[in-house]
Amino acid sequence: SSGRALICGEPAGSAGARAAIGYLPENPSLPSRCTVREFVELTARMSGHGRASRELAAMWLERLDLASLASRPGAKLSKGQTQLTALAAAVVGSPPLLILDEPMSGLDPVARKRVRDLLIEARESGATIFLSSHVLSDMELLCDRVGLVRGGRMVGIHTLDHIRETGTVEVELG
Repeated sequence: SSGRALICGEPAGSAGARAAIGYLPENPSLPSRCTVREFVELTARMSGHGRASRELAAMWLERLDLASLASRPGAKLSKGQTQLTALAAAVVGSPPLLILDEPMSGLDPVARKRVRDLLIEARESGATIFLSSHVLSDMELLCDRVGLVRGGRMVGIHTLDHIRETGTVEVELG
């Protein structure tokens, strides 16, 4: 009922806080008439990148192998293409905080590797990544710590080494 919340040093809800976050929902939905390029450019502009939006969008479309689809409207994309387009929009400004819900859902093996490499690079450059996934091999490659959620509540946070060493995780439910 009192206090304040900061995101990357900016007041929560401010333009600065919104620009600091890249978000990918589990089932992204793109405007049906908006092209891949327009969607990523719009996201970059909304994140405060102004004139650089076009160049940033082009860079990420190329990086995620979407350049050939840049003129395709959202309604004409496959699940994997939609997922990659929404991911490009989430990372377009290299935000310091990424919140990604099942980012590799619907991707083929080549695209999964591309996304894994991108996330490893973001982590190594200092980004904080909250990643939701049911694919344990992805978690092993990408995560320093794993939070276990049961019934919508965090029931434990462990390092992967701890989980590997013990072979189990004790969780007390109350």
